[in-house]
This record gives sequence, C-alpha cells and structure tokens, in this order.
Amino acid sequence: MDAPPVFETLICQLDGPVLTVTLNRPERLNAFSATMFFEVSHLADVIAGDPDVRVLVFQGAGRAFSSGADLADMSEGKTDVRQDDFQLRIMDAQSAFDRVEALPQPTIAALNGHAVGAGLQLSLACDFRIAARGIKVGLSDVKIGIIPALGATTRLQRLVGLAWAKEMIVAGDLISSDQAMEIGLLYQLVDPEDLDRTVKALCDKLLARAPLAMAAAKDLLNREAPLDQVAAAQARLFRSADALEGISSFLEKRPPRFKGS
Repeated sequence: MDAPPVFETLICQLDGPVLTVTLNRPERLNAFSATMFFEVSHLADVIAGDPDVRVLVFQGAGRAFSSGADLADMSEGKTDVRQDDFQLRIMDAQSAFDRVEALPQPTIAALNGHAVGAGLQLSLACDFRIAARGIKVGLSDVKIGIIPALGATTRLQRLVGLAWAKEMIVAGDLISSDQAMEIGLLYQLVDPEDLDRTVKALCDKLLARAPLAMAAAKDLLNREAPLDQVAAAQARLFRSADALEGISSFLEKRPPRFKGS
C-alpha cells in the first residue's frame, strides 16, 4: 500500500505494516452513519488482498469508540421505506462487519471509550478487543424496540456463552469493562494511559507470526471448520515458503523472517 485510503468518516494511518483506522465522527460519538458503514466495507475490500498491511487496528476519535448506529441518520426520510428495502439496507451494514471478520489480517479493536450497539458489534467482528478500564459496553437496542442486527446474535454467544449473550441482548443493559473482562468479551483490560502501548505490543507480537498461518487459522476458527478441512489447510501450509522458513529458523535457533508466501 503506497498510501492509506482517504474517507469521509474514517482516518487511516499506515505505520509500516500496521494500518490504524479511526472512526471519525466525534461530534456524534462516532455513531455509524450509512456512509461509515459503506466506508468500512470498502476499506475491508481494499486491504483484504494487500500484503503490505499485516495488522488492522480500529479506534475511535474523541471520548468514545462508537455510540452505535446514528438513529437520526437511519430514520431521516425513511419512515415510508418498504420493509424489503430496509432489510436490504440492514444486510448491507451487516456485510461491512462480515468483511472485517473475513479479513486475512488479524484485527484489533482498541476500545478507548464506550462501545455500544454497532460500535460493540464492529469490535465483535475483530479478532482481539483491548479496552481501557472504566468504559462501558453493551447492546441496548431492545430499549428502543429493535435488536442488534449486525452480527451480535451469533458472534457474542461464541465469546461469552448463551446466558450472558441473552443478558446483554434481551435485557439490554450496559456492562462495565471489568464485567466484560470477566465474562470473556475482552482480550485485555488496561488503564487508559496504557492502551496505546498495549495495542502496539500486540501488533508487534502478531507481526512476528506467519501471515499465511494466521489467515488460515482465522478462517478455520471463524467457520468452525471440520477437521478434514483443518488437515487440508495444514497440508497447504507445509508447502509454503513461510513454513520452510519457520522450521529452518526453529532448527537454527534464530528468529524467523516470514514473507507471507
């Protein structure tokens, strides 16, 4: 990637092989507009096949990660929209987060502030969630008569189990960062001043791993693939240059130099 893409609602900053994407609607607490959904989807398409981007980090501008979907944007001029048309719009938004989940690169949600609704659902599509202590997360859609429809009904249950998924989706209360850590929603919970350093440390760890192997592992885990497909993936990986480098470096007792091939 020669230069990061330019968007209206996202700020993309490339630091070597790490692309940091900032949700940039701070005046709306980074609430997701239709434009932001589209741009996240387009971003995922752009970097999916880019070997120069090895790790993707999402964060929020200002004091929130994201407050959810922008209800004003969603409802403006849409009261007479046919149900089928509105369903298609929801499915377009779903596909944005599906594309994030399907990226071959590892993804990190750096929760620098509250992550609610669509904001939390974006983080659920990421591989790792690191949060600043003191924030709150949740899915309060039911309190306004709707449901979280962007992946939480499947992704959240995988992380925290059915009981807590029902607590968060059916009851709809926000939970503390400490609770989120206790139930397995978060990968790490750190003091706010340590968030950037902790995210960078995870990026450095991931950059030392073999890209093809990480991509294969992500795909197999996300699909809950049967073991015959795991065996097929392992057979393909064994023929890769990265596997040869990894085995050679292990035997030679030196750090590996993976190239993603």
